[in-house]
Amino acid sequence: MKNKEYNVVTLSNGIEYTEVSRIKIDNNTYVFLSNMDNPEDFCIKKIIKKDNEELIYAIDSDEEFNKVMNEFAKNYLS
Repeated sequence: MKNKEYNVVTLSNGIEYTEVSRIKIDNNTYVFLSNMDNPEDFCIKKIIKKDNEELIYAIDSDEEFNKVMNEFAKNYLS
């Protein structure tokens, strides 16, 4: 069996999260991150490319977060 490699991201809180999946909505890319030490600790962030580098940003509005969360749920929980 082949081991899968995961993208690990350290956020500003100093905690490492593993990238579970990405989704594209309205020309924006979002990433679902999970803390492998605590499965109840997860977050969804927006990816913005600047100078060929991917930067991770918080989602600014509840409306945008809910839209993205609903898409993740439809695609990965059904």
